[in-house]
Amino acid sequence: MPWLSALRAAFRLSLWRIRGRPDLGPRALVIAFALHFSLDAWLSWHAIEPPRELYWPHAITLLGAFGVLWLASLTAAKALQRPVLAWSLAGHAALALLPLHLLLRLTLSEPPETVFDWLLALSKPAALNPETRHGALWLLVAAIYGWVVLSRLSCWLARDAQRGRQLLATLWLAAGVLVGFDASRYSTFWYPKWDETPAAEFDAEAAIYAQPELLNDALSKLQAQTPGQQDVYVVAFGGDGAEKVFRNEVEFAAKRFGELFDAQKRTVQLINHPSRVQTTPLATRTNLGVVLRRLGQILDPSEDLLILFMTSHGTEDPSLYVGLDPLPLNQISPTDLKQLLDEAGIRWRIAIISACYSGGFIPSLKSPDSLVITAARADRTSFGCGSGAEYTYFGRAFLIDAMQHATDWREAFEQASTTISRQEAKENLEASEPQFVLGDAIRNRLPPLRQPH
Repeated sequence: MPWLSALRAAFRLSLWRIRGRPDLGPRALVIAFALHFSLDAWLSWHAIEPPRELYWPHAITLLGAFGVLWLASLTAAKALQRPVLAWSLAGHAALALLPLHLLLRLTLSEPPETVFDWLLALSKPAALNPETRHGALWLLVAAIYGWVVLSRLSCWLARDAQRGRQLLATLWLAAGVLVGFDASRYSTFWYPKWDETPAAEFDAEAAIYAQPELLNDALSKLQAQTPGQQDVYVVAFGGDGAEKVFRNEVEFAAKRFGELFDAQKRTVQLINHPSRVQTTPLATRTNLGVVLRRLGQILDPSEDLLILFMTSHGTEDPSLYVGLDPLPLNQISPTDLKQLLDEAGIRWRIAIISACYSGGFIPSLKSPDSLVITAARADRTSFGCGSGAEYTYFGRAFLIDAMQHATDWREAFEQASTTISRQEAKENLEASEPQFVLGDAIRNRLPPLRQPH
């Protein structure tokens, strides 16, 4: 069968061994597309835990990548002065690079984002994290392998062409492969299924009028600071009331920090969720300001420390989303948060912000007296939220896993970052790149991470 003959030839080409000269024309590209399509769908299926949801637009992305490859092949064929070879060049290139597709999907955990990052990772390995360096090395191997395959393909199909034309054709083919690969790696066929269970209803008016009493009750239970020793106070803030994941993270953070730092009686939770409106103060900018001002009156600013944990959705502005329908709540910007902390007079701060684009809070919050940890870079999203999720990727990796085993804050952050980058790479997601900014003055005042009692 001709198509089987083409597969054998492409396989030999992928091993740099060429024999014969099968030519299927357009059929070679169709066969290649079907194989890459099937491989991509199968790998992404196994990378996502059920329940899964199919994302059909990724097929259009793959189709576009093959379209780019065909255009590059057409240009390469013209460079070889053999336009009739366009289909053969595209089809056999795609078939021969199928093993490379499989290898990169199985081994590439966090590829560099740009050519500059790639060159930086190769020339200055210490400048980037280990996952990115690992990805850069694999891409270097892939680039060498791919170049040899495409070069031999050009020579194979146009043996009597001038060497310069063969080189130019190889360059065009390589450009088509690179553009197609880069375009297709930002989506995948399968994602975790979105749980569209509607949120529970609550009495919005009653919730508003209950705030003074709930706040007073929470603040009245705060334990006074102990003179002569560092006490840790904790505020945990869950902004979006439409998803239980943020409620879960606030409650777990309060428990984790309370146990680690003996702060059970020095912790305040602010939660937006229908199931908590009768028992817990709402997570609003106003309530946060009230709590911080009260803590500023209780703690000793020269020795005590605040851990502020905030989790919600984030926007590119940047801002932290605050919402509990139908209540009209104000969002929180980096300037708002800095102002609330400064007005409270709290000097030593650890701010942990788990949200998309949360790195945008760093310029406003960083100081010699602060540690700022964010779930994502200023221009990146973080992952793991959704109505069906229990914890975000950052919340699970940092709060649940890393802080249970690490001995200090940087170690916990690095462990969590590694876990997150691997999970994102497994699901073919753009790396969120959590951030860690430590001030010089607070460096020696960070409370050690003790194991829970």
